[in-house]
Amino acid sequence: MNDLFRVAVAAAALLCSACAPAVLTERDDGRVLKLHPGNQFKVQLDANPSTGYGWEVAAADPAVIKPGEVSQIAPEHPLPGTPVTAVMNFRVVGRGHSALMLVYRQPWMKNAPPAKTFAVDVSVE
Repeated sequence: MNDLFRVAVAAAALLCSACAPAVLTERDDGRVLKLHPGNQFKVQLDANPSTGYGWEVAAADPAVIKPGEVSQIAPEHPLPGTPVTAVMNFRVVGRGHSALMLVYRQPWMKNAPPAKTFAVDVSVE
């Protein structure tokens, strides 16, 4: 019975981790995501809004990925000019394929190349 209990707990932990939103960071740049309709994921990237720079969605198929709430995680002891972590939430709304491209730039500099980019390839079955 003890082994059966361990298997049940392991299966429940696996199921819970599969349901939790994936959290992507800079390390995931270029990654391929295989998701299902209804899945959610977050992208957390370093940002420094005091310089006027911020992350924005440059490309995403709205029939596949829907951007959600955007927030920031401030450092524990912030000083003026201290970077934050930008958190962008996304929800998978339909089947298909979409590139997700995020660009880091000052919003008034639309014609300038972005200072940084982040991209993932999203495949929804």
